[in-house]
Amino acid sequence: MDKTLKLSDLKCGDVMLFEAPPEPLSQLIAKLTHSKVSHAGLSDYNPAYVLNEEIDGVVRAPLHTNNERGIYIRRLTRKEGEDITYPDTKIVADIATKYAEEKLPYGKFNLAVLGLYILGYNFAEDSKYRDLILSVIKIAIFEVIKLVDKKYYDDPDVHPMVCSQFAAHCYDEAFKVKGLDYKIRYTEEVTTGQNLLKEIIDYIKEHIADLFKKTPGVLLETSENVTVNRDEKIMALLDKIKEDEAYKRVDKVSSVKSFISEELIRMFYIYGRHLLKLSGNKKEYKDITKEDVSGQELLSLFNDLLLFQETFITPEDLLSHTENLEDMGKLVYTPEEIEVYLKQ
Repeated sequence: MDKTLKLSDLKCGDVMLFEAPPEPLSQLIAKLTHSKVSHAGLSDYNPAYVLNEEIDGVVRAPLHTNNERGIYIRRLTRKEGEDITYPDTKIVADIATKYAEEKLPYGKFNLAVLGLYILGYNFAEDSKYRDLILSVIKIAIFEVIKLVDKKYYDDPDVHPMVCSQFAAHCYDEAFKVKGLDYKIRYTEEVTTGQNLLKEIIDYIKEHIADLFKKTPGVLLETSENVTVNRDEKIMALLDKIKEDEAYKRVDKVSSVKSFISEELIRMFYIYGRHLLKLSGNKKEYKDITKEDVSGQELLSLFNDLLLFQETFITPEDLLSHTENLEDMGKLVYTPEEIEVYLKQ
């Protein structure tokens, strides 16, 4: 039986990881990250609240009264010889609360960083995935371009990050003040293993002499198409991944086809160029919609994107791929218990 803990057992600053709800985007994130969780937050001083990054920025939000989504708790530990202690993580909650109180739009997610989840997934070399990925990445490109154009942000230093990055960031800020005890240490699984981004890099290395011709901007989605079709396209990719998993479970062998295409590389180049700009990268990359780009220039951008990805923390990383976050169990509470805390 899984370990459980009560609201009264929570410490402010505990990492809270939420099971994926049934809506398509959360389910796709869970599949792409091989996880049962799709959202992360930090426990507030009042255990009935969570400090987390949502669609409108950082908020202090009440937990759902009925506890409809499973919530898994991870707690920072310090090991000294054989003794394990728990550092005071109030400073982490202080940092997260500051973001919430100042109403900083720290991590407008939407679909802007969905491409990083896709790049981090190890797709089979199945050409059926390609068209679906191209459709979804075009939507992500549209979202990133809106961010670059500052249609959401007035602050040029605000970068798009997901919920799990926000939780990790608060611990990084605590580490700067309080020292190494507050640095979350990740296992090698966070940065190793094959994925789509590495497959693209390998492909470019094999075709380094090729010159990629400019790509007309008309290949990108219009705002109308994004609004109308995005859930349909996300659902199609999710269904294909589920279908592929079922296919593998019965040990069938699919025909292997070439997966990487020049169009796919161009689309991820456009996406990566804008995302790196948002991440604070000051390098100038050619606009492939207006000028030709050499193989070496492609490789330079994708290698920079790989470095950025290595600091991209998913909810699953916080759940399973750390060395100093202890599994405290699943949070269990009744509507009556949480109502008591909500009134405080």
